[in-house]
Amino acid sequence: ELQAAARAVQDPQSPYKKQLQASIATIVDSDCLTDVSTLTQIVGDGTSNYDKTMALDAYAKGAAGGKEFWVPGEAGPMAVLYVNQVDDLLSIGDFTSAQIRGDRENPMVRGWVVQAHGCRYYESGNVYVSGGIAYNVMFIPEAFGIAYNQTPTVLPPQAFDALVKLIAWTDFADGVVRDAYAVQMRTGSAA
Repeated sequence: ELQAAARAVQDPQSPYKKQLQASIATIVDSDCLTDVSTLTQIVGDGTSNYDKTMALDAYAKGAAGGKEFWVPGEAGPMAVLYVNQVDDLLSIGDFTSAQIRGDRENPMVRGWVVQAHGCRYYESGNVYVSGGIAYNVMFIPEAFGIAYNQTPTVLPPQAFDALVKLIAWTDFADGVVRDAYAVQMRTGSAA
């Protein structure tokens, strides 16, 4: 075990080290996505499912707030949806048919709604959830300021009784930079 733990710290190609880095990135993502709950532009009441009306309302509010920075297909927007909203997204016929049809330059090559109506979609289990409400977000990158050390500090393995502890951390900071450039989309968090 100690040899495996040592490789996790010393070998740059080690899957253990990559898993440590991925774990830290997950924590950074989760923390940053809590910022969404502080946005003042809100669509949805937290009880309804994600649907076309909510998506288009968020798009309209974001376009009004983002102005010239809200350029479809270029500078954004992006939407991050809670994993339990995937079936709601895929049930929006206009979105899936547009994605499946595609065009000459962008034919359908994946089974996921990657882009619809100028917005790119991503699903994540790190979306902030509180009180049964999922705080999904549609935004352009200028809305949030996030900085962190992509190479975390990893201490040498530490023997503790029958265990070996691996301790890793990174410094990061996050915050809402331009509230008008993002829209909070409240949905129920249940599957």
